[in-house]
Amino acid sequence: MSQTDKFFDHSEVEFAAEAMRKAGVIYDDLFNKLCRQIYEDVKDAATPADTLRICNNSIVHAEHIFVANFPDNYQTACQQGCSHCCHFPVQAAPQDIVQLALHLKLSLSDAELADLNRRMQQDIRQRSGAFMRAPCPLLTDEQSCSVYEHRPLVCRMFSSQNAQSCEQSLTDGRQISQRPLTHRIFQAAVTALLIAAEQQGMYKEQGLLIPGLLDLLTDTGGEPSEFCLSWKPVYLEALNALGPAGV
Repeated sequence: MSQTDKFFDHSEVEFAAEAMRKAGVIYDDLFNKLCRQIYEDVKDAATPADTLRICNNSIVHAEHIFVANFPDNYQTACQQGCSHCCHFPVQAAPQDIVQLALHLKLSLSDAELADLNRRMQQDIRQRSGAFMRAPCPLLTDEQSCSVYEHRPLVCRMFSSQNAQSCEQSLTDGRQISQRPLTHRIFQAAVTALLIAAEQQGMYKEQGLLIPGLLDLLTDTGGEPSEFCLSWKPVYLEALNALGPAGV
């Protein structure tokens, strides 16, 4: 090879590195734009049900577009009857908690609600350990989710590749790796929901699902939480509007 035949040069590496950096910035900004789009779509929704319906449709649409253009061959280990993740503490957006409380109130009998309330109180006591692991009180005896069609966004977006790692997390508290794309779409969606809550003058933080459900479904007689003060009137208004028709 002559001195003029040169196929590799550091400047090309630098050029490629800069191009990849710029592409990464553009890619990251897609999720910022997705968050803004979901917020714009849900900000004027009349009810929590409408908010979550719009949000979930946006998530499905966004995931379809991303997967079509950025295929990753990611395979989740989640299957029916695998309920290890249902032992983890669940943080949910306020709209999710309100909508699930509505579903439970309108679909369960008084006796079933009383039993669920007892199990939720037990759940809170059980989660006092270091890793906060306990079986979700919404699990059936067959280890299936009793509210699967109404489960919170965080449950819908869980995407572990390793069921054994999930099981081991019950005893050692390890963090479970998630599909990066699914996690980023989830972050964009939840951020949009919290911004929408803030713009409506509502409590705007994610909260633990089970205590939040208890706040809405029962009258503990104690000092109400910030979440309850803000969102229980929304829950009661929706409950009165829906009546026996259900959600």
